[in-house]
Amino acid sequence: MEATGHQWFDRSTWPDDFKGHTGEIISTNGGRTLSWRNSAGVSWLLQIDLESGFLVIGDDNPYYESATREARDFTLVLGKGDKGAGKRKILGFRFLGELYVKQ
Repeated sequence: MEATGHQWFDRSTWPDDFKGHTGEIISTNGGRTLSWRNSAGVSWLLQIDLESGFLVIGDDNPYYESATREARDFTLVLGKGDKGAGKRKILGFRFLGELYVKQ
């Protein structure tokens, strides 16, 4: 083990051409489904399951078979809304153990 370790999740140290961890969520099918497309051009469908707090991936995701549901589905990260009691807003999501924040 190294004394200081690596900054694996500090994306500022990653090469500029690392495009797998940035992307966008796009509304499809009249807003009933979503899709994720990363900056590398890889995309897959997401089914909305707000009751469970997930955006559920389908078998078109390259990680579908390799991880548990909690790791492979997009787990929504919620925060307090700007106005009104009980209102929540989506701050980001967790996918394969990493946090992705809305920018």
